[in-house]
Amino acid sequence: MADPVPFANERERILLLFRRSRRLCGEENPSSITGVLAGLLGGALLLVAVFGFDVAGARGWLRGRTSPIRSLVVLPLQNLSNDPQQTILPTE
Repeated sequence: MADPVPFANERERILLLFRRSRRLCGEENPSSITGVLAGLLGGALLLVAVFGFDVAGARGWLRGRTSPIRSLVVLPLQNLSNDPQQTILPTE
Protein backbone atom coordinates (compact mmCIF):
# COMPACT_ATOMS: atom_id res chain seq x y z
CA MET A 1 0.00 0.00 0.00
CA ALA A 2 1.55 3.30 -1.06
CA ASP A 3 1.45 6.34 1.19
CA PRO A 4 -0.66 9.20 -0.21
CA VAL A 5 1.95 11.80 0.82
CA PRO A 6 5.06 12.11 -1.36
CA PHE A 7 8.31 12.10 0.60
CA ALA A 8 11.49 13.98 -0.15
CA ASN A 9 13.60 11.13 1.16
CA GLU A 10 13.46 7.81 2.97
CA ARG A 11 14.21 9.44 6.34
CA GLU A 12 11.00 11.51 6.23
CA ARG A 13 8.95 8.43 5.40
CA ILE A 14 10.44 6.48 8.31
CA LEU A 15 9.86 9.37 10.72
CA LEU A 16 6.22 9.66 9.66
CA LEU A 17 5.66 5.92 10.11
CA PHE A 18 7.30 6.08 13.54
CA ARG A 19 5.03 8.95 14.61
CA ARG A 20 1.95 7.08 13.38
CA SER A 21 2.94 3.97 15.32
CA ARG A 22 3.47 5.99 18.50
CA ARG A 23 0.09 7.64 18.06
CA LEU A 24 -1.59 4.24 17.60
CA CYS A 25 0.08 2.91 20.74
CA GLY A 26 -1.25 5.85 22.75
CA GLU A 27 2.11 7.34 23.62
CA GLU A 28 1.11 10.78 22.36
CA ASN A 29 -2.49 10.59 23.55
CA PRO A 30 -2.82 11.48 27.25
CA SER A 31 -6.54 10.68 27.28
CA SER A 32 -5.78 6.97 26.72
CA ILE A 33 -3.54 6.95 29.80
CA THR A 34 -6.31 8.64 31.78
CA GLY A 35 -8.76 5.99 30.60
CA VAL A 36 -6.48 3.17 31.68
CA LEU A 37 -5.94 4.73 35.10
CA ALA A 38 -9.68 5.29 35.52
CA GLY A 39 -10.33 1.64 34.64
CA LEU A 40 -7.74 0.39 37.12
CA LEU A 41 -9.12 2.64 39.86
CA GLY A 42 -12.67 1.48 39.11
CA GLY A 43 -11.61 -2.17 39.26
CA ALA A 44 -9.81 -1.64 42.54
CA LEU A 45 -12.88 0.06 44.05
CA LEU A 46 -15.08 -2.80 42.87
CA LEU A 47 -12.79 -5.36 44.55
CA VAL A 48 -12.79 -3.35 47.78
CA ALA A 49 -16.59 -3.22 47.73
CA VAL A 50 -16.99 -6.95 47.01
CA PHE A 51 -14.57 -8.08 49.69
CA GLY A 52 -15.48 -5.27 52.12
CA PHE A 53 -19.19 -6.13 52.16
CA ASP A 54 -18.43 -9.86 51.79
CA VAL A 55 -20.67 -10.23 48.75
CA ALA A 56 -21.60 -13.92 48.22
CA GLY A 57 -19.01 -15.08 50.76
CA ALA A 58 -16.09 -13.58 48.82
CA ARG A 59 -13.83 -13.30 51.86
CA GLY A 60 -14.26 -16.96 52.76
CA TRP A 61 -13.58 -17.95 49.16
CA LEU A 62 -10.43 -15.83 49.14
CA ARG A 63 -9.17 -17.52 52.29
CA GLY A 64 -9.93 -20.93 50.82
CA ARG A 65 -12.32 -22.03 53.53
CA THR A 66 -14.70 -24.80 52.69
CA SER A 67 -17.35 -26.47 54.76
CA PRO A 68 -16.13 -29.45 56.81
CA ILE A 69 -16.86 -33.00 55.64
CA ARG A 70 -19.81 -34.27 57.66
CA SER A 71 -20.20 -37.71 56.16
CA LEU A 72 -18.22 -40.22 54.16
CA VAL A 73 -19.53 -42.96 51.90
CA VAL A 74 -17.49 -46.11 51.32
CA LEU A 75 -18.44 -48.13 48.28
CA PRO A 76 -17.57 -51.82 47.97
CA LEU A 77 -15.21 -52.82 45.17
CA GLN A 78 -15.88 -55.84 43.02
CA ASN A 79 -13.50 -57.51 40.55
CA LEU A 80 -15.64 -57.67 37.42
CA SER A 81 -12.99 -59.45 35.34
CA ASN A 82 -12.98 -62.58 37.58
CA ASP A 83 -9.18 -62.58 37.28
CA PRO A 84 -7.59 -63.10 40.72
CA GLN A 85 -4.35 -61.40 39.55
CA GLN A 86 -6.17 -58.07 39.11
CA THR A 87 -7.50 -57.70 42.62
CA ILE A 88 -6.86 -54.32 44.10
CA LEU A 89 -7.26 -55.12 47.77
CA PRO A 90 -6.01 -58.26 49.51
CA THR A 91 -8.81 -60.70 50.29
CA GLU A 92 -6.95 -62.52 53.05
